Amino acid sequence: MRRTALLLVTVFCLTSLPPRPVFAAGGAGEQPAAPGPLTVNLVLKPEEARSAMLVERYLLPTTLAALTWNDFSLEPSGNIELAAGGGYRILSQKPLSEESLGPIGVYAYTVGVTWTAPAAQAAKKSIALAFEYTGRDAVGVILQPAQRALLEGIRRSGQPKGSAKVLELTYLGAGKFRAKVGVR
Repeated sequence: MRRTALLLVTVFCLTSLPPRPVFAAGGAGEQPAAPGPLTVNLVLKPEEARSAMLVERYLLPTTLAALTWNDFSLEPSGNIELAAGGGYRILSQKPLSEESLGPIGVYAYTVGVTWTAPAAQAAKKSIALAFEYTGRDAVGVILQPAQRALLEGIRRSGQPKGSAKVLELTYLGAGKFRAKVGVR
């Protein structure tokens, strides 16, 4: 089930990427609370971290998409179908730090973003969650922290359909994250 959800997110992200760095998502007026550049944490294998194109054109955009409102439907099989509904533009990005977790690591990037969609309604409820990455996560494709939080928040919401986005995502160190997902 987790593999199918990951496959759906990956297919969604790959098919929604346009050729330039302006990506479908959502959230002017709803950007994360801190003004200025965002710190985005990615969990990567070392060879993935060395691929600037993978980070710049796939991993950062798909992470930012989780910070914007995504319409979702939760299928009886447990698969989640997502559709982004707004936009943002990545203005800049640069590596900030890295922490090794054995065969994977947590890589932080500073990302300058402008949000290009009109403001949407606030979340009706929020789901708090925590999760951790370990060396066991190095097998196959790694679901990034923002996507992992979004999918888990949708599952825990108990709603078969609606809209959701990651409201907060905090890296606590040693592979541990805390998140809050808004659902409406």
